[in-house]
Formats: sequence, structure tokens, C-alpha cells
Amino acid sequence: MVQRRKWFLIVTIGLLVTVGLAVGGSGLLQRGKSGAEAQASSRTDLPEGVAVTVEPVTARSVQRTVTVVGSLYGHEEVAVTPKVEGRIIRIRCDVGDIVRPGDTLLEIDPTDYQLAVNEARRALDLELARLGLRELPGKDFDVTMIPSVVRAAAQERNAATKLERVRQLGNRGAISQEERDQADTDYAVARANHQQARLEAETNL
Repeated sequence: MVQRRKWFLIVTIGLLVTVGLAVGGSGLLQRGKSGAEAQASSRTDLPEGVAVTVEPVTARSVQRTVTVVGSLYGHEEVAVTPKVEGRIIRIRCDVGDIVRPGDTLLEIDPTDYQLAVNEARRALDLELARLGLRELPGKDFDVTMIPSVVRAAAQERNAATKLERVRQLGNRGAISQEERDQADTDYAVARANHQQARLEAETNL
């Protein structure tokens, strides 16, 4: 009985060893075959030769285009306002236009300002008429040549002449003291009128 068991164990171990060797040998054969196939496939996958052309190095400009999305703003913003107010009749430049110093940006209706100029011109003509002039004189103009000043100067000289005559008659006792006082008053008034006429003429000019 014991011998049968030993014999059975020996046969079993032998079968196992035989099966193991068979399996290992087939694995080695498969590995060898796969390695040979891999080498063959790697040899067939190699690309064919490529023709290369050699040229000297030259500098050339390369154009680069970048597509972006956003808004453009200036570095500085300056508020441009007209010196006078009025109704705009024409706009010569728009947002984004390039302008240079002295360029006209817009036009304002000059009607109101032209009326103001005409009114000022008429006021000037009226003042010149009061002075007895037709046009504005120069810087070296003598105010004593203005008719109102000439008239006041003549009245002053006339009053001075009358005063001198009254004084001579008074020394002789031919006129009263009241008449002498009246002559003095008339002369003082005439001289004051002359000075006032000169001051008014200078102020108006």
C-alpha cells in the first residue's frame, strides 16, 4: 500500500514537471516569435530617405497677425469747449478724426454776435457825434480841438473879457457891486464848464 502511494506521487510529480516544461517551452517559443516579428516590423516601419536642400541664411521680414477683441482709448482725454456760446450750424470733425492745431472743429451761428458788433459800432458813432468827430482819432489827438471843448473855451474867454471890462468900469464907479459880482460868477461858471468839457472829451475818447 505504501509503495503504491509512493509510486502515485512519483508519477504525479513527473506529469506536473512534464506539463510545466511544455508550457514554458511554448512561452519561450511565443516570446522568441514575437521578438522576431517586432524586429521585422520595426525594420519595415522605417521611413524612406528624404531629400534635403541646403540654402544660405537670409534675413526676411515675417508678418505676424494677432486677432484681439477690446476697446481703444487714448492716453489722455481733453475736453474741448468753445470760447463763446451759440447755436452750432456745422460740425467739421467727428470722433476719431485726426486734427491739427488751427483746424476748425465746428462753426457757431454768428448772427447774435454780428448784431452785438453792429450795436457797439452804432454806440461808437453816437459818441463820436457827440464829440463832433466822424472817426476815432489817433493817440496824438489834441482834445482841445473837439468842438465842445472849443465852444467851452470860447465861453470862458468871453466871460473873462466881460469880467475885465466890468472891473474897469467898477474902478470908475460906473457900475454897481451886484454887476461886478455877477461878472465874477459868470467867469467862474465858464471856466468850470471848460474844464468839464475837456474831462468829458478825454473820458469819451
